[in-house]
Amino acid sequence: KCLRSIQTIGFYEYALIYKLFQQVKPFSGIKRLKAYGHMGKALTFATVIYGAFVAGLDAGLIYNSWPKMADKWIPDDLIVSRYGSTVRNFLDNPTTVQFTHRMLAYTTVLTTGLLWANVMRLGVACTGPRIRNAAHLVFGAVLGQSLLGITTLLCYVPVSLGSLHQCGGVVLLSSLLWFTHCLRAVPK
Repeated sequence: KCLRSIQTIGFYEYALIYKLFQQVKPFSGIKRLKAYGHMGKALTFATVIYGAFVAGLDAGLIYNSWPKMADKWIPDDLIVSRYGSTVRNFLDNPTTVQFTHRMLAYTTVLTTGLLWANVMRLGVACTGPRIRNAAHLVFGAVLGQSLLGITTLLCYVPVSLGSLHQCGGVVLLSSLLWFTHCLRAVPK
């Protein structure tokens, strides 16, 4: 009995390791998916960094409306001379920081949406279930993070929602890392 148990455990371990390290067959469209994955990671990272600026400057406490900022698409105080250079506005001006965070978030949603759409267009027969599941996770994470960010803004940034929104950024970045890892197993 003991030997059979060990054999069974060994078989399952081998199957798990084999499945984890099995290379995905190359398919057309892989380069585009890799580009969207890497672009999504970079945009998510930049959005998270600007989210830290938003939190540090309490920029979430101004312009608590969506999709416009005080009934304007581009606020009047986006670039203000009192901050000196234009670069300083992007680091110190709460309006510019919130605007930049929003624009980065929109671009992240668009990029990850295109990633998901391309995986769905290629189909599971082409990409395999692992890549498809990773794309679903990325798309779900970006939609959840977007809705959480909008809700946090409209509710005047309660600490609980703000913290949850920060955690959502980690989840989104982690899902993109997993997606690109799944593609990494694909030979060039």
